Amino acid sequence: VFTVNFLELFGTEEGPFAINLDMNLDALFSNPKSMRSFIDMLRTSSNLVFDHAPDPSFDPTLGGILPNTKNEDWNYFFGNGPEISNVMVAWTGNTPSVSIEWDKSKDPNAANIDHYEIYRGTNASMTDGASVGTVSDPNATLFTDTTLPSSGNVFYYRVYTYYNVTGKGTALTYSYFEEAVLRLYVDINSVSSTENGSKANPYKDLSDAIRNEAMAGTWVHVAKGTYNEAAASLSMWNKPGLILEGGYDPLTWTRNIELNETIIDATGRGDWAVISFDNTTGNVIDGFTITNGFTNDQCPGVNIWQAASITIRNCKITNCNSGINVGENSSALIENCKIYGRKALGAGWSGINVWHGQAEIINCLARDNKIAGISVSDGSNASIRNCDILLNGQGGVHVYKSTSLIENSRVSQNAMQGIILMTDSVTTIRGCDITQNIQDGITASDAAFNIEHSRVFLNGVNGIAAVAKAGSSNRIFNSLIDGNQTAI
Repeated sequence: VFTVNFLELFGTEEGPFAINLDMNLDALFSNPKSMRSFIDMLRTSSNLVFDHAPDPSFDPTLGGILPNTKNEDWNYFFGNGPEISNVMVAWTGNTPSVSIEWDKSKDPNAANIDHYEIYRGTNASMTDGASVGTVSDPNATLFTDTTLPSSGNVFYYRVYTYYNVTGKGTALTYSYFEEAVLRLYVDINSVSSTENGSKANPYKDLSDAIRNEAMAGTWVHVAKGTYNEAAASLSMWNKPGLILEGGYDPLTWTRNIELNETIIDATGRGDWAVISFDNTTGNVIDGFTITNGFTNDQCPGVNIWQAASITIRNCKITNCNSGINVGENSSALIENCKIYGRKALGAGWSGINVWHGQAEIINCLARDNKIAGISVSDGSNASIRNCDILLNGQGGVHVYKSTSLIENSRVSQNAMQGIILMTDSVTTIRGCDITQNIQDGITASDAAFNIEHSRVFLNGVNGIAAVAKAGSSNRIFNSLIDGNQTAI
C-alpha cells in the first residue's frame, strides 16, 4: 500500500487528504496509461503537478521510493499532455513514411503548450528512443516521419509536450507510446485502378511488390488467390527482416490460411527456385502453397543460400523437384510444413535438403519424394522433431558427415531404408517409430549413433544394420526391435 499526502507533494489548495493506492508501482510507471482515467476522479485542481513542478523542492523520486521517476512521469500520470490517436503508414515508391496524429482535447493545460518533440524507438520501452523532429506550432496535431532507417518493420512513437506556464517555468510530459508497423498489402484479384500497397489499393503483382516496393523489414500481407510467378524467382535478396504472410481475406484483411489459400505457382519457369532467400537474415514466409517448380532439374520450392535465421512456417510445397534447400552456411526454422514430392513422375530430389547449413525441422510432413524425405549432409547440423517422413523413394532420412537429432518422429513405408546414417555422421534417434520400410529400419555405415526409447518394427529386412564408426560409442537403449526379418 502506497500512501501519498497530496498537500505535501503538490500544494493543493483544498486541504490535506491521503489516498491509499494498492498497486505495483514499478508496473504502474512502466505502463501507466490505464491509470490516467482513474486519476481524473482524484483531481481537485486543474493541474496538481504544475503547482510544484519543476520546483526544485519537489522530489519526483519520493525520497528514493521510485528512483527512476522524473517530473514528466508524474505529469503523464496525472493526465497532462495529449495522447497519440492514430498512426498511419504510407508508401511513396519503396520509401515508407509514418504519420503520427495526437489528440490534445483532454489536456487541461493545452493553452500552455509551447512545442512538441517526436521520438522514435525500436522497442516498446523506448530505451533507444530519439527525437526525429520538432513541431513548433502548439496548435498542431500531426507529424510525418520521413526519416525511417533502411531496416526494421516495427517502430514505436511518443509525443513529448513542452509547456511554458507563467510564473512556473517550463514543464514536460509525454504520450503513451504507439506502434507503427510497415505493411504492404497484395491482392491478385484487386479491381482498384490505383496500386499503392494500402488495404484499399493493394498491389496486384506479388513479385513487383517485393522487388520494387518492399524495403527491408516490411510486413507483406497477401490475399487469397493464385499468383503466377513464372518469370523469375520470388527473391528476398538483401531484404533482411521481410515477412511474407498469406491467407488473408481481401475484404476484411483478416487471416485464415485454411479458408484463404494463397498459391504461388511457378508453372513454366526455367529459373533456379520458386522463392529464394539470399544474403539476408530474419525473413519469414508463412501460409502459402508453393507449387510447380520443376522446369530446372533441381528446382526447389524454397531455396535458402547464405542466409540466416529464415523461418518457413505453415507452407505446403507440391510438385517441385525439391521442397526446401538450406545451403551454404544458412540457418532455418521449418515448421508446420508439408512437402509432397514428384516420385510418382520419376522426377525430383529430396523433400528437405540441408547442405553446409543448420535447420530445425518441426511438425513437418515429407512424403513421396524421389530420393529422401529429409537429407542432412556435408557438415550440417539438423534437428528433426515431431515429423512424419513417409513413402519416399530412396529412404526416409539421410545423414552424411553431419550431426542430427531425430526425435518423436514417424519414419515409415519408405523404399529402401527408413534412416540411413553414413560416413562420419553422429545421430541421436529418440522416441521414434521406424516401421514398414522396404529394407532396413536403420542402416549405419561408418557412423556413430544413439537409439533411445524408439520402436523399430515390421521393416522388410533388418531392424538395425550397423557398421559402427571405429572408436565411436554407440548405444541402443530402452527400444523395441521387433517383427523385422532380423533384429540387429
